[in-house]
Amino acid sequence: MGDADKAAEVNMIAAGLAVPATILKVGHHGSETASSPAFLALVKPATAIYSAGMGNSFGHPKAITLADLAAVGARIFGTDVNGTVLVSTDSQTYQVLPARGGPRLPPLPTITP
Repeated sequence: MGDADKAAEVNMIAAGLAVPATILKVGHHGSETASSPAFLALVKPATAIYSAGMGNSFGHPKAITLADLAAVGARIFGTDVNGTVLVSTDSQTYQVLPARGGPRLPPLPTITP
């Protein structure tokens, strides 16, 4: 996905390129400008991996992006939390091998009284 944004996702959907994927490299470092709910509903990743530096000045990944990924059932890994994230496959199965920790949990929703 690289830095593909929501406009690029719309084009992928229109062209029939938003196909189911077991593993998604999350677009634009987990920014709110990518990974739209419509795109994620078509791709339905089981695992999502984003690349973002810890404490980066952009605040990536964004909470809304993590929540949208969780809403489609993706296990979420990120380089800010997990360090290097290695995916190993034998072409039939795969393993996600993070340098540290496990899947990132999305932030809990804010509950207002």
